[in-house]
Amino acid sequence: MNADARAQFVGLSTSTTFAGLIRAIYEGLGLAARDCYSVMGNIPSEIRVTGGAARSSSLLQIFADILGASVRRVMREETGAAGAAMIAAMSLGHYASLADCADRWVTPTLGPSVDPDPDRRVLYDKLFPIYRSVREAMSPIWAALADAREAN
Repeated sequence: MNADARAQFVGLSTSTTFAGLIRAIYEGLGLAARDCYSVMGNIPSEIRVTGGAARSSSLLQIFADILGASVRRVMREETGAAGAAMIAAMSLGHYASLADCADRWVTPTLGPSVDPDPDRRVLYDKLFPIYRSVREAMSPIWAALADAREAN
């Protein structure tokens, strides 16, 4: 975790298109998720995503390919409020555990499973160490940018 971290594009060329930039953003999110999961341990066999970007079938496929896991979108709106209500319901004793509550409140709202493409998985396995080396190399640059922002 680095509060100074900032997004950046790496590897742009004169042939990079707007669609390529959008894809790079999705890939950056997926690679960052893989990086986080690698610190926590194993990647779960199924990833559930929510929010506006999760409506993109491209994002779901990229996440599946990068993480090597099935990805499903939670179709429920206002998931933050639903999560708070789930915790309240569990705290009031309506469910024995948060997992029991999720089986009732979340599982029925899951969209179809998006599975990884093995060929693209191979590509992302090659790109992941490059992503990590760029992230690690950027730390002093992010710190210098933060210092520059503080000076103004």
